[in-house]
Amino acid sequence: MFEIFTFPQFPQNPVFAAYFINVSNQKHIRDRLLAADPAYNYAFVNGDYLLTLEQVLSAVYKTLLDDSFDRKKSKSVNTEIIYNLSPLKNILECLKTFGITDSPQLLVIKILNKDDDPETIYSQLQQLVEGTPTQLSDQTLQTYADAARVRKLFKIQESDLARLSRTLIANTQLKTL
Repeated sequence: MFEIFTFPQFPQNPVFAAYFINVSNQKHIRDRLLAADPAYNYAFVNGDYLLTLEQVLSAVYKTLLDDSFDRKKSKSVNTEIIYNLSPLKNILECLKTFGITDSPQLLVIKILNKDDDPETIYSQLQQLVEGTPTQLSDQTLQTYADAARVRKLFKIQESDLARLSRTLIANTQLKTL
């Protein structure tokens, strides 16, 4: 199960996203990322801090925008997506918190180019991630997110999930201003 998202401003860059639960090989994925294995050219995102698709897509959109104007804070679009999801300014801390952790929930994002086949990418991804693919939706994200940890990390007291989500999106869009 995967989703493809497109932004009208970036039709040449569709976004592939797949959500996995019960992931058991986080350490192996982390090791392959540290080894710069080209087969792992994805943004592996900790699912504990994701409340809505809009939050995720906001970070991806900001990444595409920053990349198009050569304003990325990190070296890759994958790291930039993780950086934009996090309220933290230090890239290493962003990766430790929002990147792949021991959390069993994992969102995988890849910005595609015109030659990429989503079915092939999904097939390859299923070989890389030992977990259960799950429908990507707001309901799924909210089911597996840890709202208390989100509030603590973002230093927000808001209990209403819709308002909390709006705050997270605003945080993403205003992060580098």
